[in-house]
Amino acid sequence: MVELLVIADDFTGALDTGVQFAEAGAATEVIVNDVIVPSDLSKQVETLVIDTESRHLCAENAYQIVYQIVSLSKQYGVPYIYKKTDSGLRGNIGAELTATLNASQKMFLPFVPAYPQINRTTYQGVQYIGGIPVAESVFGQDPFNPVRYSLVSDIIHQQSDINTCIIARGQKAPSVDKATIGVYDAVTEADERAIGATLLRDGNMNVTAGCAGFAAVIPDAIGIKRRAVRDTAKAERVLVINGSLNPITKRQIAYALGRGIHRICITDEERLCGNFSEARLGQIAEECRHYAGMLIDGSCCSTTGRAEMTSCLRDSEHSTIQRQIPVSLGKIARKILESMDVMLVVFGGDTLLGVLDQLRVKEITPLTELEPGVVLSTFDWCGKKHSLVSKSGGMGKESAIMDILEKVMHGEENDYDETI
Repeated sequence: MVELLVIADDFTGALDTGVQFAEAGAATEVIVNDVIVPSDLSKQVETLVIDTESRHLCAENAYQIVYQIVSLSKQYGVPYIYKKTDSGLRGNIGAELTATLNASQKMFLPFVPAYPQINRTTYQGVQYIGGIPVAESVFGQDPFNPVRYSLVSDIIHQQSDINTCIIARGQKAPSVDKATIGVYDAVTEADERAIGATLLRDGNMNVTAGCAGFAAVIPDAIGIKRRAVRDTAKAERVLVINGSLNPITKRQIAYALGRGIHRICITDEERLCGNFSEARLGQIAEECRHYAGMLIDGSCCSTTGRAEMTSCLRDSEHSTIQRQIPVSLGKIARKILESMDVMLVVFGGDTLLGVLDQLRVKEITPLTELEPGVVLSTFDWCGKKHSLVSKSGGMGKESAIMDILEKVMHGEENDYDETI
């Protein structure tokens, strides 16, 4: 029976939050769907993470999806619900938090958007990315979901007129007489642990919201007993697939190129229109055979001609392009997996979904974090268990790609529960 339901709006976010519970010892499963049914809630897992893929939807649809999921969960007695949000505050923040609070039939929703482990903090109600207000950071330049405000309440009020309040470090939740979202300041992990202890003491832990940072506090707060065994998952050949356009990922790619990783750039027509012949897919797979670590980069421009690219863009709306790049990269990933034994490393939640859609994979098991926001998982495909590393496009150090290759190819043992 599911004890904790986590609702995320994209795939990498679902994994980097789900892994907080997996590492603590809770049997954890991540699924992709915009609805749940009673049989989902009777799964033999302690933590169920559902990726609603609602980040790019209109606010009204995102509200309805989250409202339905929370309502059913409450109806079937799920004791803990966590609404996971992006630490850069992209997506339908106001709509989904309001849906969570309304469907829970509670008066107060604690929202802890900070992720101090990666230097994303909240102070006086303002969200900071590496000390920079979020709207002035790379998230303010996001090509699909730019963040226009830095005050968290302003972001919420773009989509909702619900009451909000700021709760400073060391303070407790106020008494409220109407539905209220409480935005908690936090600049350290100790702040988040203190918030968790206060919420538990005051009976406010059952329905909460935040990113993967506060999720790491919840296992201890609700009494998940930590246990660990050795993981020796390693790979001789690694394929990095990137569809993220985030400047953080672009810097990571530049760093890896400077250290000799082999990159394959697909043409604009291929990445935006998905026009791959079997011969072309075979050519890409054959090229990959010659390298232990390689990068398929959907963000680089290697156009076969501006006329082709212009024609492709003329017939495609922005949202269609946003969907097509992951589909194109997913076709390549499938061909390569059919051709050789390789570990996938995928950057970007949309890209990850595109890859798993092409593989017809709907369930994935997070195991451990290689570092904050970089998650090692497994999935079943063609009768075999495959390893997967995933990362949001907006996370990680400049050396992230090379660090991942070092860990999975040359060996670092990680701890997780093999019974999950």
